[in-house]
Amino acid sequence: MFQVQRYLQFKYKFPLIVFIRIHRPCDSLFSWSSGFNDFGGFVNWGFLLLFLGGSRLFLENVIKYGIRIDPYEWYRVFLGDTSVTVIPQSLILLICKLKQI
Repeated sequence: MFQVQRYLQFKYKFPLIVFIRIHRPCDSLFSWSSGFNDFGGFVNWGFLLLFLGGSRLFLENVIKYGIRIDPYEWYRVFLGDTSVTVIPQSLILLICKLKQI
């Protein structure tokens, strides 16, 4: 053992302590035996990634296809404007989906 230390000191030109453990073995934070129970940060990180992924897809679709609906028409329908004589097709589809026809 002394010869190994002496060889390493000669090779690297500084004193080395070879046989001392720096790290100790411990359970992973993802295992139940570690005692770590606060997973709120992981949940927040997951929701953040889902939000960023969804907003990226939304922006890609708007850039590629544009806005495919008429927001002014929806605005008039939801306000109850009686001059609207034509029901938008997307509203008909939504009503049919909700009624489960």
